[in-house]
Amino acid sequence: DHHFFQATGLKNPVLAKENPDFVPNNVLLNGAKLTFISGPNSGGKTTVCKSIVHNQLLAQMGSYVLAEKAAINLADRISYQAPKFDGLQDDEGRFGTELGRTRDIFYSTSPKSLAILDELAEGTTHEESLQQSFEILSDFHTIGSNTVHVTHNHTLVDRFMTDQKGQCLMA
Repeated sequence: DHHFFQATGLKNPVLAKENPDFVPNNVLLNGAKLTFISGPNSGGKTTVCKSIVHNQLLAQMGSYVLAEKAAINLADRISYQAPKFDGLQDDEGRFGTELGRTRDIFYSTSPKSLAILDELAEGTTHEESLQQSFEILSDFHTIGSNTVHVTHNHTLVDRFMTDQKGQCLMA
């Protein structure tokens, strides 16, 4: 009924190909609904997320995944939202552009979906970003999709951990 992704020794198929020293990761996204990935800049947060998405796509097409061991089911939708700066052709600024993209992902998400949100609701004040992110992620939690959120906002993560909603991984 829900999307699951579990891998031991997961590698990024693009980056590990040229780098024999690529550090594999263990990833367990079963049943958490929300997974927060936090850590320092250049700590590997986005690389872990890209590794998850690349290997999910490989699994969906029946190919080998780059992991020592993996259990992955089919996702009805795979979404990856990374920060995108607004352009002159956009009706909104960065904040509005990102919220529009998040809205589109949200309305197409089900419990069988994998959604990766890299730095949600940026481009506004810290307080507004915290409140918007909390509300959006609470709604993703309600849907029950397998949602991964990359963030530096420890206040947001602490709020969800206090409510025992989701898990936090450190890169």
